[in-house]
Amino acid sequence: MDKMYYYNYLRDYILEVGDRIIGLDKTLLEDSDALHNFLDARAQLAVKEFEQNSNLPGGCGQELAMQTLLADLTEMEPTEEEKEAEVKYQKEMEIYQKITDWMDSDSIDDDCIKQYYIKIRSMEQKIFQGHADHFDGLMDSQVLVEKGYLQKVLEDALLNDVVKRYGYPDVTYLKYTEKEMGIDAILELNEKRKTLEFISGYPTQNGVDIEVEIEEVYIWDNGMEATIECSHDAWEFAFFATDYLRHQDMYKKGNHIKVNLSALGIIVEKPMESFSFEGQQAIDWYTRTGQEPRRDEDGNVLPAIFDLSKMVAFLNTKREIPDIAEFQSPVSSLEEQTFLGIDFLKTQICVCNHDNTKVEIPLFFRKEMMPELKVGNPIRGCLWLSAYITIDDDTLYQMLYDGEISRLEFIKFRSTEIRHEFYTFCRKNNYTVDNTAAEKFFDWMIAEEEKAHTDGLD
Repeated sequence: MDKMYYYNYLRDYILEVGDRIIGLDKTLLEDSDALHNFLDARAQLAVKEFEQNSNLPGGCGQELAMQTLLADLTEMEPTEEEKEAEVKYQKEMEIYQKITDWMDSDSIDDDCIKQYYIKIRSMEQKIFQGHADHFDGLMDSQVLVEKGYLQKVLEDALLNDVVKRYGYPDVTYLKYTEKEMGIDAILELNEKRKTLEFISGYPTQNGVDIEVEIEEVYIWDNGMEATIECSHDAWEFAFFATDYLRHQDMYKKGNHIKVNLSALGIIVEKPMESFSFEGQQAIDWYTRTGQEPRRDEDGNVLPAIFDLSKMVAFLNTKREIPDIAEFQSPVSSLEEQTFLGIDFLKTQICVCNHDNTKVEIPLFFRKEMMPELKVGNPIRGCLWLSAYITIDDDTLYQMLYDGEISRLEFIKFRSTEIRHEFYTFCRKNNYTVDNTAAEKFFDWMIAEEEKAHTDGLD
């Protein structure tokens, strides 16, 4: 962790709790130079503490650094006004729970009502909403716009999906891809202006299929995006759902789903591969752990050496951004790719290796971060997790055959190319996007395949 991370964290903390901090001179909140000096000094201490303990297992180094950063900054007892606000909040949460229980029941299936209560669903926790930091994994977000990359993406993107919403404008999904990396864009139809308005955009990557149980769904204020907390056996994590609005009925607390999960590296660097205790420090360590010191032929105590090259760590440090985590892992595979003219590395890293659960996922990051990386080398840094629901073809065809899904739903789970072809078919023939159009599209595809087969025989 660098100094600015701790500097900004402490600054936000101080500005939030303000004059309720014990042991902090109130003039620090009024004098910017004094505040800067205090933050800078504390951040340096936190970095030093982290560097001394960063190789301890289970994220203990980060915990010790945060303790140093926040030492003596204890909050006072809440005021009467704050107590009243807490009681009011608890009552609102009771209402929220009743509404969500009702909405999740089988007795309601009205998109209009669901949209009305989106903000109530998000009361429980405020999640950071935005993708600027995520685009930093690709390039500076300002560069993305100023150098015309965003315009290129929108010009060359395929139509990925159109979501009809009762009482609300249609939402259009576009997808731009190069090999295994891409950018998705969400646009909303402005019926008055007859234009598509850009709502959101975010990086995407091809990942690995993994089955998860949904623990919580945090819907963003625009109602079109969401952050998902979930678990896979012993591994608990969160991801940004790149397809939330398209499959929102499947993103329900308690549901078991299969998602395609990947990570984008925001910061990737070389970690410390080993450290040691020598002399008296080694003797003290052996004593604390109940071991006899190892000695050389002359009786001198040998250093206690700790190898960290195979260490696996995955730690989310901020509750408001659960889909961003710090990590460390050796690289088990390595492949070069290019996206928007920038060289990237696709690596395979381990994010969980305990309680008989081992999970490896692909991590994409700019090659300039670690140009000399080789398979087997350890890496560490900060990553962003994203995923989308996936169903394998055999299961999908069986569900269609058994009548569990319609032909329109079947198409929405197929590849971007097939979905784009379907929407192009509807537009050319002036069809409304519904199950009838999907059936006609199936008939058209069969006729095209038969025609191609007949032409081949000729």
